[in-house]
Amino acid sequence: MPGYQAALEGAAYRIYEHSSCLEVSGADQAAFLQRQTSNDLRLLAAGRALLSVLTSPTARILDVFIIQARLDFLPADSKSAEALHLLSLPGRGGNSFRFLKSRVFFMDKVTISELSEAVSQIDLLGPQAAALLKRLCGAPAPPANHYQAVEIAGLSLRLLGLDPAIGLGTRLLFPAGQRAELEQALQDGGAIRLSSEEYEIIRIENGLPGAESELDERFTPYEAGLGSAVSSSKGCYTGQEVLARQATYDKITQGLRRLRLSGPLAPGQTLEVEGRPAGVITSVAESPRQGWIGLGVIKRAYLEAGQRLQAGEVEAVVLEGS
Repeated sequence: MPGYQAALEGAAYRIYEHSSCLEVSGADQAAFLQRQTSNDLRLLAAGRALLSVLTSPTARILDVFIIQARLDFLPADSKSAEALHLLSLPGRGGNSFRFLKSRVFFMDKVTISELSEAVSQIDLLGPQAAALLKRLCGAPAPPANHYQAVEIAGLSLRLLGLDPAIGLGTRLLFPAGQRAELEQALQDGGAIRLSSEEYEIIRIENGLPGAESELDERFTPYEAGLGSAVSSSKGCYTGQEVLARQATYDKITQGLRRLRLSGPLAPGQTLEVEGRPAGVITSVAESPRQGWIGLGVIKRAYLEAGQRLQAGEVEAVVLEGS
């Protein structure tokens, strides 16, 4: 697994085949997003991005956004020059576009556009990734939730430091149609492409929730490990009352944990303790270093490291540092 080894020892990159990006513009853009998502838009600043969750009225996850000032490599007109751009979970852009459009009131000065076909995304990770970026663009990798504009191989792009709750390393944002040139520059610098299978192993080893496994309507942000994307001090938004009750009245009844498995399991299988339901397995992979591993959303009584759970003949043990 060359990509997997590069992610552990060198530099590896992951291509988003289904890149999703939305644009929210207009005089009320920040106020509108403040009403729709879980984090506090007042935390946005120059060069600062914000992780925020789009939730249903029952606080279930519909999408996860990285909100930031408009991508400066895209063409702008007077209406979009001050726009906010939202990176969406892969493949969710269309649904989130329609959902947000349905939430615009007639008095809102807001325009929502889908730019998924215009923006491409690549994640660069591994212990040598920062040094590679420095060689390619002369700039250091930005810290988590910060971004900067750079050039690589004559291409204009944005570097975004990923929030550790949702990703690893640095995300490269650039105009669609330039992927081949940028990928070649990364390869010439020594980076190796991660396959989907290799990235899944890395993701599960690091306990990161996935778009197709944990970040969906079965769970709230707290249950999926995204508590850092929920503001406890902002005003009302869709799902806010449920999340406030979970946090204020100690009602977070389950959480995401890394698991060591004695054998393979299928996502969706129930985990039990002494015959009682204790959680659900959400992601599974076979790691070259760690054997069978997984992620599960586990009931609170069984969250401590070392807890043993069962799914048929397979044992699952909650790991330290989950």
